[in-house]
Amino acid sequence: MLHKNTLSIIIPCKNEENYIGNLLEDLSNQKRIKNVPIIIADADSTDNTLGVIEYYEHRYPELNIKVIKGGSVSYGRNRGAEEVDSKYILFIDADVKLYSNNLLVDTIFEMDLGVKHLLTCKLKSYSNDWKSKLAFKFYNIVHYFLIKKYPFAIGAYFCVNRTEFVKYGMFNEQSDNSEDFLFSQNFKPNEFGVLNHFIGQDNRRFQKMGYVGMGLHLLRNLIQYMKNGRTEFTKKSKYWE
Repeated sequence: MLHKNTLSIIIPCKNEENYIGNLLEDLSNQKRIKNVPIIIADADSTDNTLGVIEYYEHRYPELNIKVIKGGSVSYGRNRGAEEVDSKYILFIDADVKLYSNNLLVDTIFEMDLGVKHLLTCKLKSYSNDWKSKLAFKFYNIVHYFLIKKYPFAIGAYFCVNRTEFVKYGMFNEQSDNSEDFLFSQNFKPNEFGVLNHFIGQDNRRFQKMGYVGMGLHLLRNLIQYMKNGRTEFTKKSKYWE
């Protein structure tokens, strides 16, 4: 059974009025979700994000939603984590789509086995853009080989033991991007797992950076990490702007 002592969900959020309602709808359909805390760290949204959240708070009171003040993605996730004391923390991005109603139950079942300490999912696009669908398929292939040496739980779906999250210093708030990759490097490859589930994202970051630009961004970060470690990620990339 999922409950507040087992799992908490943290969602960093800013101007997500077109997305956050869909995620909360998907969460409401998850099995055994009642009483699981959902902490939304809102970074002063200027659109109707808070109105949408309030609507779903009333529509699905079992979601146990709490809104706190956010900031950068890392800051919002860390502040959300400080609000909870559950055994596991699940970080989800506001634009994520959950395809399976068993996803949370399966995630906690896998974590409770005690072999994996960090879990994520495979990705696919829910956009109508065929290029984004192809890009996520390519990502899954690259990710499959990458994690044999470099564990990488994407922040869009990032489940970790809370004790270890605190022990390793939480997300680096000095890094303006790839904080999920950096934190993942605290784990050995055999401590990390990819669930046999997909989550969905759309193509908005590809629209912002371009498909080639996004690919080069990720490749550049990996090369810089291999050469210089974590210091490179403190430089401003404007990824989240």
